[in-house]
Amino acid sequence: MNIRPLGAMVLIKPIDTPTDYTVNGILIRESHDDVGNQAEVLSVGDRVENVAIGDVVLYDSRSQSLSPCTMKGERFILIGEHDLLAIMESE
Repeated sequence: MNIRPLGAMVLIKPIDTPTDYTVNGILIRESHDDVGNQAEVLSVGDRVENVAIGDVVLYDSRSQSLSPCTMKGERFILIGEHDLLAIMESE
């Protein structure tokens, strides 16, 4: 089964970032502001103009258009293109 986004929606897969945990398993974050999360673009709808499959993007984890989904035990997110914050480019 494949997921094909419609319109201006984008299917992304979050990229796990290294995190630190205490001995008791409590997550330690560098800051409480969790807005800029990284993800890889897996598929795009037919009205998406600015990102392409394979791009690594920053997205707003508090977006109203964010729809998490799980398939075969993997976590994916459907999100509107307008809620993508930036494309990560290597130098």
